[in-house]
Amino acid sequence: MPIDSREPTVKVRENQIVVDLEQLEKLEPVLPLGYKVIDRNTALRLALIDVSPRPWAETDADAQVEELINGLREAYKTRYGDELVIGKNRIVGSVAGSPYTGGGSGVASPYTGGIHGKGQGGARLAEGNALPERRDAKRSVRAGILDTRLFEHPDLAGRYLASFGALVTDDQKAAAARPPADQVHANLAHATFIAGVILQRAPDADLDIRRALDEDAATSSSWEVAVKMAEFADAGNNGPSSKKMWPAALPQVIAVGADKEGSPEPAAFSPVNTEWVDLMAPGEQVYSTYELGDYALWDGTSFATPAVSGAIAYLMQTEGMSSDDAGAWLKTPPAARKPFPGSAAMDDIRPI
Repeated sequence: MPIDSREPTVKVRENQIVVDLEQLEKLEPVLPLGYKVIDRNTALRLALIDVSPRPWAETDADAQVEELINGLREAYKTRYGDELVIGKNRIVGSVAGSPYTGGGSGVASPYTGGIHGKGQGGARLAEGNALPERRDAKRSVRAGILDTRLFEHPDLAGRYLASFGALVTDDQKAAAARPPADQVHANLAHATFIAGVILQRAPDADLDIRRALDEDAATSSSWEVAVKMAEFADAGNNGPSSKKMWPAALPQVIAVGADKEGSPEPAAFSPVNTEWVDLMAPGEQVYSTYELGDYALWDGTSFATPAVSGAIAYLMQTEGMSSDDAGAWLKTPPAARKPFPGSAAMDDIRPI
């Protein structure tokens, strides 16, 4: 179920900050003694810095990082008269429930007859049919999934390439086959669910599966995800907050929010009225592949995002568009889009 609207309660890497790469050299004189630049990423134009030598007080880690960032902003502006681009290296998880969303303590444990627990992470089994068959494999477009490990769902066979460590282990498969009370944490099925959403929109897509999130809580740091991702990131299940969430708010990313089931209105858990959310897509009662061979219904911006990914893959394959042109086409209101055969199926994707 969708979580209640509330402010995000996002944890941070307590000893790390992220700064603008072009500002790093001028910032270094005011950084704490003993700091270390962990990574310089030219694609993101950002640098990751470890400030662990700083003597942290026995208080909230987020407050300590906030205090350091505020001090660096003030010092930088005093020295150079410019605003410093700086932020925290947040823990971008869990994809279902707290701590990222501030949702309930329940986890996604699918079972016939209803949704288990509270929060965005409830998935329930659905009576499912096979995914649409391939139509023209010779013109396939590759779509990347940076997420949890993938279950070898029979309906996904022959439709993906998986990097080393990207598939669930034998132990995890065995756990998923047990009665619901003993099932592996359902976050593990996150990538499997996303794969099915993409293929429903783009049956000829080849999926490139790479593990980027921890399978126990579907977590990672914002830096790790930003470095690994290509074009897409879900906007985050934080309700109507206008607070930017990274990496979805990066300028080169298409950030996607979730609409209510069958309605062009934002779901309760989806950010709205923000400058950085680009598109809205269905995010409630989404139907897709789940675990070893099931289908399920699930809610979340995580499942609105692959609808957009699939639509872009479809446009690239069938209309010969570039990814940028496909994204621009989707950002046009449905009523104003140039129509073509099959375009009406994407009317449920709209600009915010």
